[in-house]
Parts: sequence; structure tokens; C-alpha cells
Amino acid sequence: MDKKRVYTFGNGQAEGKADMKNLLGGKGANLAEMNLIGIPVPPGFTITTDVCTEYNTLGRDKVVELLKDEVVKAITHVETLMKSKFGDVENPLLVSVRSGARASMPGMMDTILNLGLNDEVVEGIIRKTGNARFAWDSYRRFVQMYGDVVLGMKPTNKEDIDPFEAIIEEVKKAKGVELDNELKVEDLQELVKKFKAAVKEQTGKDFPTGAYEQLWGAICAVFDSWMNERAILYRKMESIPDEWGTAVNVQAMVFGNMGETSATGVCFSRDAGTGEDLFNGEYLINAQGEDVVAGIRTPQQITKIGSQRWAVLAGVTEDVRAAKFPSMEEAMPEIYKELDALQTKLENHYKDMQDMEFTVQEGKLWFLQTRNGKRTGAAMVKIAMDLLRQGMIDEKTALMRVEPNKLDELLHPVFDKDALKKAKVLTRGLPASPGAATGQVVFFADDAAEWHAAGKRVVMVRIETSPEDLAGMAVAEGILTARGGMTSHAAVVARGMGKCCVSGAGALNIDYKNRTVEIDGVVLKEGDYISLNGSTGVVYNGKVETQAAELSGDFAELMTLADKYTRLQVRTNADTPHDAEVARNFGAVGIGLCRTEHMFFEGEKIKAMREMILAENAEGRRKALAKILPYQQEDFKGIFKAMAGCPVTVRLLDPPLHEFVPHDLKGQQEMADTMGVSLQYIQQRVESLCEHNPMLGHRGCRLGNTYPEITQMQTRAILGAALELKKEGVETHPEIMVPLTGILYEFKEQENVIRAEAKKLFEEVGDSIDFKVGTMIEIPRAALAADEAIEACRNAGKMLIDNSKATSVLQTHMLNIEKSVRAANFSSTEALLMIRRVDDSDSEWWYWALPRLISDPIGGIPGTQLAPSMKMVEMFYTENGLPLGEDRAYSGNIYGMTQEKDPKYSEVVALNEDIPVLHTKREPRFYASIGADRCYWRIGRSSSGNFKVEAQQGEEFGLRAKRITGTAPENLTGYWLKKGTCSEAELFNYSSTIAGFGENPMILIRMAELYLISAEAWNEYLDAPDEEHVYKSLNVVRKRAGIPDVEVSWAGARNRNNVKTKAGMREIIRQEWNIEYMFEGMRFWNLRRWKIAEKELNDKLFGWKVAASDQKAFYNNGNGPVVVESNREFVAPRDYFWPIKSEETLISGIVQNLGW
Repeated sequence: MDKKRVYTFGNGQAEGKADMKNLLGGKGANLAEMNLIGIPVPPGFTITTDVCTEYNTLGRDKVVELLKDEVVKAITHVETLMKSKFGDVENPLLVSVRSGARASMPGMMDTILNLGLNDEVVEGIIRKTGNARFAWDSYRRFVQMYGDVVLGMKPTNKEDIDPFEAIIEEVKKAKGVELDNELKVEDLQELVKKFKAAVKEQTGKDFPTGAYEQLWGAICAVFDSWMNERAILYRKMESIPDEWGTAVNVQAMVFGNMGETSATGVCFSRDAGTGEDLFNGEYLINAQGEDVVAGIRTPQQITKIGSQRWAVLAGVTEDVRAAKFPSMEEAMPEIYKELDALQTKLENHYKDMQDMEFTVQEGKLWFLQTRNGKRTGAAMVKIAMDLLRQGMIDEKTALMRVEPNKLDELLHPVFDKDALKKAKVLTRGLPASPGAATGQVVFFADDAAEWHAAGKRVVMVRIETSPEDLAGMAVAEGILTARGGMTSHAAVVARGMGKCCVSGAGALNIDYKNRTVEIDGVVLKEGDYISLNGSTGVVYNGKVETQAAELSGDFAELMTLADKYTRLQVRTNADTPHDAEVARNFGAVGIGLCRTEHMFFEGEKIKAMREMILAENAEGRRKALAKILPYQQEDFKGIFKAMAGCPVTVRLLDPPLHEFVPHDLKGQQEMADTMGVSLQYIQQRVESLCEHNPMLGHRGCRLGNTYPEITQMQTRAILGAALELKKEGVETHPEIMVPLTGILYEFKEQENVIRAEAKKLFEEVGDSIDFKVGTMIEIPRAALAADEAIEACRNAGKMLIDNSKATSVLQTHMLNIEKSVRAANFSSTEALLMIRRVDDSDSEWWYWALPRLISDPIGGIPGTQLAPSMKMVEMFYTENGLPLGEDRAYSGNIYGMTQEKDPKYSEVVALNEDIPVLHTKREPRFYASIGADRCYWRIGRSSSGNFKVEAQQGEEFGLRAKRITGTAPENLTGYWLKKGTCSEAELFNYSSTIAGFGENPMILIRMAELYLISAEAWNEYLDAPDEEHVYKSLNVVRKRAGIPDVEVSWAGARNRNNVKTKAGMREIIRQEWNIEYMFEGMRFWNLRRWKIAEKELNDKLFGWKVAASDQKAFYNNGNGPVVVESNREFVAPRDYFWPIKSEETLISGIVQNLGW
């Protein structure tokens, strides 16, 4: 039986229910559920999310063919319930077509209302209703929506407005009216006529009149909208997978624009902004749903109290409000009473705040949608705790209702909403650190400190910040920089301080000399006011008043509740006693990172630090360090005391020394005077300390190894503070972190210095304390190490194999790929680590992968134990170096049949034979790695001397019997594994032939891995991928594979900007890993380290109907692959860990890993 693709609902019955949202989408599942619990819902049907996936792979025509019978049957069901007929002139059924993904994506995809109208049907509606205005208003809305969504009636350039809106404005101006609902019947008729003429002019086609033609156009448009730019962007922001797809919901139309007894609206069971337990919402009389959200008319409040609150804010008196802007509670009291009862019923049923859409048609209330409403961070906390107190949810559910990222909103200053409405936007940057800030512009740290001391609020504006700016940053309300990303100094420090920060605002032209900043023609001087929104990256001109975020009692209760159930404890980042105390009050159980460099940028500390750095010798450095020691020890004492009983990880000095020294003339002269040396000497020392790439240079552990006296002083300060507190009865747990370790001996050297100094200190004071020594290893080092490894290997003569010779360019690339994973007699320029296999043929790939040929069973070789799944087959790129879904030249049904005509492929594909589109015009690695039906097996051979794969039952490669018996290994997918086999060996005599080629070791590491590691590490480290580091390494691998450079390929992709972003490039690099190392045992471990194993390894495995003896049945009649294996399980987080032996947990007290 074919799978079910359409689910109906209506008249209190439904084929779906709430827990089927993965299949029916959130909207479809909730429409079904509302029917089942007695909520009045217009009847309709839902086309499943699976069909969206089929649409994107099989193409439009095939999907329409698959759906046709079920959709017609479902329409008939709706006709019966509505007592009307789709497409009929006298008694027409009109429908709406809406999207509905499993995750809420409000406004991201497309909707069409009033579908089924044409010139004849509109007259029939007039005869049926006696309401010409309603009929023509519905018709013009339909033509406008359908023309926009389905027919692509968009503005021709960004300066133009919507073509339909332009026509409406033209007609309104000609008729002398301001609002759409002031247009008369004849005006609406004119609009329809002009709309259809515009469609004809822009598209060259007449507006469709047939009901089913309109319906299929709308259904396909909704599926298309899943891949529109705004939907893709929203999914990336909300981490919604592309493969989820959207459902399509088709419902009988109910009309809120039939007159004064009709209305439409949106309502919430609680306040989405504050969480207040108050029913609220907006409605419009004589309107359709789009009017409420589009702002065409100003909606009115649903409740009386909501209307009265609105009037106060709007400055409207009570008598005017009641007369001109009555609430639904006042204007339609019976409808309101029913609406209030039903919204209560829905909230009680779903046990969460509901966001609902409704329509009133001539006095009858209909619900069109309900969903768990989106809410602010403050509302999220209040609603969760209120529902808990009201007994609607339990404690664990209350915790799960809280999105951690939204809690951040509660901890930072916020702008006053009314002030924000009047504010003027200057520019935008990156939202580097959340919060809101208003203050006077200052450009330098010392000025910021002076102005702050004088009671002024300042915003520090810099091209970019450095540690020298810390004092200014500490007192500023916010920080604005022209350069830098989300991980820049300004961003990282600001977040650590809880300061609002906008970074990378490229429109800023800062003139330090004249103390001005120019932004798009607006020049601001020092002392002028600006305001920053660190949550959105927006910069405003002038003052925008802020207010401190108020932490409610609900928040405190929530945190107490979280402590009750937590299995994971949280440490904080803190560099001062004050920060440590605040974090402790918020529930932190220790400090995970205390950055000692932040302690040096105040008063005498920075002078002593600079003295140490600029000293000529170790004696001079020790003298200066002796001045710093008491400051450091006092700071640590305060931090340890605030964190009494909790561990504190202190990172030793990390930044390169040039960041501490003065770069301005005034500061350099001060240091010269303090140290009694010449200005020239100071300037020379400063210059000598500068580094081209400080992130990877003389810093961290290398600094401590070069100048061990620095590590000695910091060790003494840390442990000395702990010893003093021990005398006072305060428990401390110091942990000393050695920063930026790249090589083991770097760490060992520092550990020796720390432990030796600790021993000396303990002997001096006659007491000791337990402490730990650890380290940190960062991505920059991994990137550098990969590049160093590549260079070392190249110097040793290692390179990607790229010198094969074959009958064509394509075959040459394939031979290179084959040889990259084979090393006869340990000979390979690409292999870096090889091991000898056991002296047994079953340790070879080919032993398990080769096909069991019908004409020659290859005695003693199991064969076909390994078969590529459809996911693997589809993962390889097209000939253009792009994923199948990204290549614009690769569209339509990839599982449909075609014939390859291009002679370029004559040696890999059987020309002029029926073959799936999927097997054509793929990259060389596909043909080198996969044995596919009607493709040739051997590499480096012309088709005349080659072996064609024929995969259907009874054919050479196919099943021997008409069904899988289980008595012998059989291929389950219809594909064979070529990678790792030797094309020089004939299949009929493979075992004996390959023995003559010499020993074939197992390659554990090859050069391609180093290039991919380098590309991945640099991409994760940099703010955005670049040519020098990321593209360059990746392109070495792609060049050998015979595909274009990554930036060239992606310039023509559907989502061409993916190659320009870190997140997009991350996915590209991961796919490159998967393809290059396909079938080499790498993917499983990569999926684990990428933390996506549960997403990938729980998928069902797909292939073809291998028991079929004819081509049409083998390829499932063009309907795509079928499930061949479904019993796979990867449980997260359990399977990311290995179980610990039970006896070890009993003996040592070690806690067993999660899930075991």
C-alpha cells in the first residue's frame, strides 16, 4: 500500500492529532487536535511534511501525480461538510492554502486566501450572499495574493514597491480615499481588472481561472516557499533543519469581511510581553486576517481592560474610546464570551500560553490556528512559574519551558520602549554583547575614566580596543567599535564585564585627532550623545533612556528549582572580587576562568607591569615583579574569599607583552621618567615587542617559559593568598591554568616552575595547601600545527597523488583517487602512516565489498557485505563541485530516468541507455567510489574494455533469486563499493590477480586529512573564511578530485553566501570530509566530534528495490528510494561516551558516564 500523504479534519473528527507535528507540521497537528476536542475549525486537510521532501527531490510534476487522487478525495470530503462544491459557479467552495512546519516560523512562508474565485464564481457568490462588496473584495485579495506568491509578481528592483500595492495606491488616489475599505464595489472591480492586466503584462500569461489549476499552483508555491531566502535565514537563526520540510494546510474559507457581524483577529491566552495572566489580543470588524498583521488598518483590542490600557497610552479619552474604538468584549459581547471560553479551554488542554487566530463569519466563531506563543524572556519565566503554581505543569516541565538564551535578556539594561519608538537609527553593527547603553561619546580610556569620575555617563568609541582600554571600558556604559567581530577584544571583554557592546560597525569613520566620528554624513563630536542596543547591533543618535532589567521573584524561584534538578554545575568567568561575588549570588559554584591580565590595568599596577616588561634583564624584571606581587595577592585573596569553598581556575598571564606597553607619546615619556631611561630607549623596546601575529606568537606558556620569574610571581601571589585565607578559616581550592599550550614540553616546563615555586613558598611559611595545575589548548594552535605538518610533509616529498595517466581527464582524476587509498608494497606519496595487515584476505576491503557476480561467484569470497546507502550516494557533488540541492543545473526529479549523451562521460556511464538522473554528471569521486547501475566498473579503462554494472535481479550484479533469502550475503541498496578495490584486477580472478601486485597495507593517515584539518581549524578560528587559510587548503583536495575551487563552485549555488560565512563554510568542509574519506572509517568519528551523530545515525537507510527484475520496479516507479534498514540507534548523550567498567565505579567511586 502506498504511504498516506493527505490527512483530513472537520466536523469534530480528524485523521491526525497533536503528537503528529513531525508529519503534519505544528499547524496541521493542532488543527486536527482542535477538531478532536470540540473547537470550531473550518474543515480541510493537511499534506504531510514528507511530501515537501519528495517535492524537493522528485520535482513538481511527480509530486502532483502522487498527490492527485488523495487531494481530490479530500476536497470531496470538505465539499460534503460545507455543502458546497469546489469550482462550482452557483454554490462555490473557496479554500485557503497555508504552510505549517513542525517548528513555528511566523511570517516566513506564504499564504493564499479565497482560492477558487474567477469572474463567474464571483458573480455566483454575489447571488448567493447578496453582498457584492464582500465578493469583489475577496476576489481582489485572492488575485493579489496568488499573483504575488504563485505567479511571482514582485517588484522589478529594490527601489520599486509591490506592483499590486502600486495599483491600489493609484486607484485610491484617483477615488480620493485613504483606506482600502473605503473603496466601492466598482472600484474593487477595477482593481481586479488592473491586477489581471498587470499579471498578463509581467508574466505573459493569463491569470488562471480553473479551481484545481489554482489549487495545485498554491500547494506547490507553499512547498517552494520552504526554500525562499527569508525562510532559509530564519531556519539558520532558529537552528531548524532544512530536511524537516513544511506541510500544506488546505481549509474551507470562512470570511471576516462579510459585514459588520463579521471580524477577524489574533489573541493570546496570556501577555506575551510580560507574562501577565490576562487574555489579550486585537481584532478588526469586516476584515480578513492579513489586515490585522499587515497594519493596513489599526486593529482594536479584544478585552475591555486591554482597550482601556491602550487608550491611556494613546492619549484617548474614555468616552472617545468607547464610541470609536470599542473592544470586542463591548462591541460583540456574545462572540467575546465564546472566544474567552475557548481560549481558556485551549490553554488548559495544551498547558501553555496559546497564540490563536480566529474569524467571525456573520456571527459564528471559527478558530484558524493555535500554537504555543512566542514570548519575551521575562514573560517566559513568569508564565512557566505561574503555570507551575496553578498546578497545570510540574517542576521539570516548568524548567524545560525556559530557553536558556532568552534568560540573557533578563540580566542586561533595556531601552524604554516608548523612547525607542522616537529614536533615530544611525547605523548597525554586530550585537557583540547584549544590553542597552546611552552616554556621551569619548574616544580614549583616560578621558572615559575622568568623565565617569565627574558623574558623566559615557560610551567609548574606538576603531578597535586593546587591553590598554580596559579602564575606560570598565566605566563606560557601552562600547562601540568600527572593527572586530563577535570574538574581538571588545566583544569578549564586554561580555565578561556584562557591558553592552556593538562591534564591527563599518560605517564609522573615526578621527582621533579631531575627536569626531562620522556616520553616513552625520558628524558626532566628543561629548555628543549616542545609544547602543547590544542585543540587536543598532546605534541610535542622541539619548535613548534605559532602565535596569528587573529580576522578578519568579526568576529567583526558577533558579532554586533549577538547582534541585541540575546534573551539571556552572562556573563563572570573573576577574575581580566584585564579579566573583555577583556570580556566587547567581549560583555559580566556582570560577572557570580568572584572567590575570585584567588585573594589571589600574593605577600603579600598570606602571609596575610596564617596568617589568621594559626592563633590560631578569634582575630588573624581578624588581618590578616584587611591586606587582602584593597587588596580585590582594586581588586573589578577594576572589577566593568571595568563592569560599569553591574551586577557582586562575589563568597565568596570557597576552603578548606589547599589549601592556604605552603606544602613545605621553605614556612613553611617563615610563621613561619613571624608569630613569631615555624616551628613545622606551620607544625601541616597544617597537621590538610588536608582533605580526600576536595570537600565535610570544604569549601564554611561551611567555612564562622565556621569563619564568613572571610565573613564579603569579604562583606566589595565588598560593600566598590561599595560605592567608587558610589562617582566617576560609576554605580555598586554587587551580592554576597554563595558557595556550601547543606542545607537551611547553606545559611540563611551566608545571615544573609552578611546583618548584610552590614548594619554596610552603617551606618559607611552614604551611601548605592543595592546588591543581592544568592547561588550555586552543584552535589557533591546531590550525598552525596542521599547516606546519603540511609543510613538513611536503618538504619530505609527500603530496596528494595527482600524476596518474588514463584515457581521459575524468578517468585520470578517478585513478588518482583510487591510488590515494592504495599503497602497493608500502609505496605512496600521499600516505603518512601505514600498517601491515594480518596475513589474511578478509582484512581487505575488497573481500567484503566486491559484487557476487552471477556468471562467476568468486569462490570463497563473501562479497557484497558492504553496500553504500542512498545517503552516501547523494552526498557526492555534481560535476560543478556542489551538493545536489545547491546546483542550479541539477533540478527536477533526481530519481527520474534520463539518458547520458555527453561523450565526456562515455567511459563511466553507458551512453544512450535509461539511467537515473542521480547517476549522471557527478564528480569524479562518485564514479571512482560507487558502483552504480549502468555505470562502468573499472577505472582508467575505455567502455569497450570495461565491465558494465547491471544491478537488477537476474542481471550480472543483481540478486540471484527473486527475493532476499538470507542464505547468502546480498546487496540491499543496489550500489556497490568500488573505493579501496583495485581496477587493474579483473573481477573474475580478483583474489589471485591482486596477490601479484604486492602487499597492500592499511593507510591510517594521508595528506588529504592535514589539508582538511587546516581548513576546518582556521574556519573555526577566523570570524569568516578567507582565501589564505580556509579556501586554499580545501582547494588542494578539490583540485585533485577534479572539481572547481570552492569559491568558484559556490558562486553559482542556490545559497551562494554559504561559502562566505563561518557557519556555511563549516557545513561545506564537513561535506568535503564525508566525501573525501567516504568508506575509510572516518565519518563515524567525525560525526561524534561534531556532536551530530544522533541526527545522522538514527536515520533510516534507503536504497532501491533490489528484488525487482525490471527497471521501472527496481527504481520504484520514479518515486524515490525505499527503506532497506530502519533498526539503527544512536542515543545521545549516552553513545558519545564509553561505559566505565562497573568494578571501577565501585572501587574508585567514579561516576558512571551519562546514560550507561
